[in-house]
Amino acid sequence: AYEALQKAENPAPVVADYSETPYRDVFVSQNLLTPGQLAFARTAAVSEMYGPVREGDSFQLYKLIDKTVAPDSVHLRIIAIPDASAAGQDTLVTNFVDSIYNEVRS
Repeated sequence: AYEALQKAENPAPVVADYSETPYRDVFVSQNLLTPGQLAFARTAAVSEMYGPVREGDSFQLYKLIDKTVAPDSVHLRIIAIPDASAAGQDTLVTNFVDSIYNEVRS
């Protein structure tokens, strides 16, 4: 597994062959990593590997694919617009929605 992962440009087939955990091509928050994984990710260079080492009843092998800095959350604002037919104020709600739409477009 080590040599195959080291030589692979795409780690997905190697992980599929050797791991019970499926490969996910996404950046992972540091909050989801174990202390050992986090220490490796902070100090390793891209393409650097760690392991294999036995941890519990399995062997662990890491390869740092890439690094990025990204927020762990998003800032979202929502404008709730009532259903015009339920409120019985079709014209008022329609004018409100039209004014918001025009403001966003400008």
